[in-house]
Amino acid sequence: MRRHCIFLSLICVVIALSAEAQGKASYRHLLSIDIGYWSLNDFKPNTYHSDYDLKWGYGSHAYHNAQYYKEATYHPPLFDVNYRYLHSKHWAFGVTAGFHTYYQKGKDIASGSTVHEERETNLSLVGSARYYWRTKNWVRTYSEVGIGPSLRWEKSFYDKSYEKKFLPTVHLAILGIEVGNGHVIGIGEFGLGAFGVFRGGIGYRF
Repeated sequence: MRRHCIFLSLICVVIALSAEAQGKASYRHLLSIDIGYWSLNDFKPNTYHSDYDLKWGYGSHAYHNAQYYKEATYHPPLFDVNYRYLHSKHWAFGVTAGFHTYYQKGKDIASGSTVHEERETNLSLVGSARYYWRTKNWVRTYSEVGIGPSLRWEKSFYDKSYEKKFLPTVHLAILGIEVGNGHVIGIGEFGLGAFGVFRGGIGYRF
């Protein structure tokens, strides 16, 4: 968390420095890098364990007889890169490529070594349409909707290899904000979908 606070502080400094002598420059393109938290992919039902127990019976037996324990599920931040083209004063269109993973480990009680791991990784490519509600120089607000394919690798506690799937994915930005009057801007967003409930990042306009 401390690293993320430092990252956001650096964004604010860069924005302030980049605002000098920008005047009324017109920008059509935006490249940005974001981090996000709490993707909807994190909250899907987990049926791996019960399916395995029905087939083999071993997983539940070993777990309930205290042969191993499960650690808490770890959800790292999501990362994505974006391109937007400002088609008109209020409309922008673009694409987002995102990476997201989470995992949970099962540890042997006696040795503490990892004996099982459940992991899911998603690579998503989403096309989007953005509408700017406010278009003032320093502060711009928007909403956005996007849809596209996601390539998912997933492995349960007892699988030896990953299963690969292609799935549709969506992201809805309920309220986003861009701050800055120069080439470099800060971005914050509240939404639902593949790229997190909360997103923040830095963008470059040209």
